[in-house]
Amino acid sequence: MKSTSCWNSRQVNSTLEASGKNNLWNFFAQAFFFVCLACLFFPGTGCSKLSNSPGPSNSAPSIEQIIDSESNTHLFRFLLQKSGLDSTLTQMGPFTTFISLDQGFASVGIDSPHLSALSDSMLFSLASYAIIDGEALGPGNLPAGPDASIVTAGGDSIFVTENSHGIFVNGIAVTQANVPASNGIINVLAEPLIPPQGTLLQILQSDSNYSFMSAAIARAAQGATNVDSLLSTLPLTLFVPVDSAFPAAGYGSISAINNANPDSLAAILLYHMVPARLFTSDFLQDINPTTLSGQWVTIVPGNMPQIKGIGNTQFFPMLRTNIMARNGVIHELSAVLLP
Repeated sequence: MKSTSCWNSRQVNSTLEASGKNNLWNFFAQAFFFVCLACLFFPGTGCSKLSNSPGPSNSAPSIEQIIDSESNTHLFRFLLQKSGLDSTLTQMGPFTTFISLDQGFASVGIDSPHLSALSDSMLFSLASYAIIDGEALGPGNLPAGPDASIVTAGGDSIFVTENSHGIFVNGIAVTQANVPASNGIINVLAEPLIPPQGTLLQILQSDSNYSFMSAAIARAAQGATNVDSLLSTLPLTLFVPVDSAFPAAGYGSISAINNANPDSLAAILLYHMVPARLFTSDFLQDINPTTLSGQWVTIVPGNMPQIKGIGNTQFFPMLRTNIMARNGVIHELSAVLLP
């Protein structure tokens, strides 16, 4: 199961443009990554110092020392150093740290130039979202969930699920768990954890690819349903069609949306909202979650899960998944769900 975190290449690019530092995406040499990955996850090669063992070990180095000694943790180490949290992770703790290897960052379009262009406050937000202060959590004492909330050192929550397919954090798979340190536990994730950048409504309004959806929300709010309030408060799963999806649903322009019946738009929008947080780790079997409209949608598993509304003639894949908001999670769609 592949998940796509919130801060992918498009959203990093948007941040860089705002700061006047727009860089081309440059991925690391993939062969190097695969060699490091093999060394890390196949014991006995002598390439990696990471090893699995239950709980912290007083004889082990600190979390920071372990991360610093690895050859494939450059980007996470950069986050720690720029945020000042590298020194924190040498202290007594205990801490739980969810790290991603360099290839995990590359898989979502983040490399060293992108991180270097970010503000110190953003880097601190990224680093602190991966750390839990005061607990050493791994298999056996991580909450099973589904989607159990844990508050991170940065103040925002992550959501943990353990099922027959493994352990997932915000829908991202844990690829190696319970790496012992003298001051806590390291858990390795397939992708970096990206903290929420606002409410569901704020994230929609800040992304130019969601201009039709934002216009539909504003228009619907003029009717009997205060849709924008729902997206600012309730914990929701929101399925968001990109702008190119709307013409096929009969809305060829923003003007067409602005002239539509508000209550008709609200009915469609409510069909895109589920009153719970659902990550891709919840899509590992066929499910039919009920939306705020009272009708269900059908989701089937896959490398990228597929979804279908009652009125859609076929399934279509989700484009991006597990985009974190402070009051929910977004999954991006290539079509409008039809009730």
